[in-house]
Amino acid sequence: MSGFMPAAQAQQLAAAIAQIPVGTVTPQGALDPVDLLLEATRGGKMDRWGVDVYAEAQLTSRFFVGGNYSWVDRDSVSIPGITDCILGAPRNKGSLWVDYRNERIGLTAGLRGRAASSLPLKNGVYQGQVDAYDVLDLSVGCRLLPARFILVSLAAYNVLDNRHQEMVGAPELGRLLVTRLRVQF
Repeated sequence: MSGFMPAAQAQQLAAAIAQIPVGTVTPQGALDPVDLLLEATRGGKMDRWGVDVYAEAQLTSRFFVGGNYSWVDRDSVSIPGITDCILGAPRNKGSLWVDYRNERIGLTAGLRGRAASSLPLKNGVYQGQVDAYDVLDLSVGCRLLPARFILVSLAAYNVLDNRHQEMVGAPELGRLLVTRLRVQF
């Protein structure tokens, strides 16, 4: 007995599949360039616009301050006959920071505040509202003397432990400590 379906049944199945609206993406830089990503079409034309701003200034030979801000005009678009198309990113987000960098002794330190506005989210079964959040991050790093090619660093993300979710269905985030040992050669 053959493992294939009859030709007439295969033609019916092919005709039914051909009616499903899909797009095809084949990234040239993929590990396997014959892989295909099929995605159902989501509707008509959508216009969005926004602004991204980044600035950094050197206050002294060792102190730097900076910030960035991103804004989009809306977080969803209504298309008649189709549910709302959701951007999946906050309309407003940004950060401000202060860094200390002393290359002579191999010491760095930083303080960064990050904030994001609330956003609606639809991602498969994960749908809902992500609340706004703001967090404070600290970091310190130093090169070990005399071996200046070894760097040890510690970063404390959300140091004040402001419990929040950044995606619907994702676990609640709290304080995170990350230590690194980097060897350059």
